Amino acid sequence: KSTLCRLREARCMSQEELVHDFERRNIRVSMATIKRAETGHAVRYRIVRELARYYGVSFDDLLH
Repeated sequence: KSTLCRLREARCMSQEELVHDFERRNIRVSMATIKRAETGHAVRYRIVRELARYYGVSFDDLLH
């Protein structure tokens, strides 16, 4: 599993719950983007930055 997937599951969250939590924080991230990021496909820099901030990890941690 990807680092992003493990981080999300450690919080006992579904992808849908993650998207809703981002919406509550006024951060625009779609379900498709979360799925792409978790499967290792390219996503925008802004998304990786927001995910790193959300999970409290470094940007580099999510890239490896």
